[in-house]
Amino acid sequence: MAVTLVQHLLTVEDYHKMGEVGILPEGKRVELIAGKIINMSPIGSSHAACVDNILALFNRIAPEDRLIRGQNPIILDDHSEPEPDVAVLRYRADRYASGHPKAEDVLFVLEVSGSSLAYDEEVKLPLYAAAGIPAYCMVNLKDNTIALHTIPEGEQYKKRELFAAEDRLPVGALRTEVKASDMLV
Repeated sequence: MAVTLVQHLLTVEDYHKMGEVGILPEGKRVELIAGKIINMSPIGSSHAACVDNILALFNRIAPEDRLIRGQNPIILDDHSEPEPDVAVLRYRADRYASGHPKAEDVLFVLEVSGSSLAYDEEVKLPLYAAAGIPAYCMVNLKDNTIALHTIPEGEQYKKRELFAAEDRLPVGALRTEVKASDMLV
C-alpha cells in the first residue's frame, strides 16, 4: 500500500511572517521557491563584480519609466519570491516601498550563473516563464556567454538566443541593445 504524504507549502505571506518574527536565520541568504525555503549560493567575487557592473550599466541607460533593482525580492505567485540578481521593473513613484514588485511589474530578470547554472536553468527558468516574465537572461561566468530567453509559454520560453562577448544583446525592457562584453567581467 502506497503512503501519500501531504506537504505544507509556505505562502509568501507565511515567509514574510517568519522573517518578521526572526524564524529565518539572520544573515543567511534564502529565497522562497515553490513554497519551499531554499538556501542561495554564496556570492563569489566575480559574481558580485558582474552584478555590480550590470546594475551600473542598466542604471545609466534606463528610460525614466523603468526601475533597476539588484538582488531584491519579486513576488511571482502565492508560493514564490525569488531574488534575481537584476530586475527591470515598471516605474513606480514609491519605488515599491509599499510592497515588493509582483510578476506583472517585472519586465526582465537576469541571473549571473557560475556554480548556480543548473539551478538557474532547471528551477528559475520555468518559474519565471510560468509567471509570464517577458525576458529571462542568464550570464554564464564559466563560458563567458549570455543566454536570453523570451516569449514565455507555460513553464518554458519559446525563444533562446546565445550571445558571445562580441555580440549585441537586445534588452527590450530598456528599449535598447548593449554590447554583451559590457555585461561580462
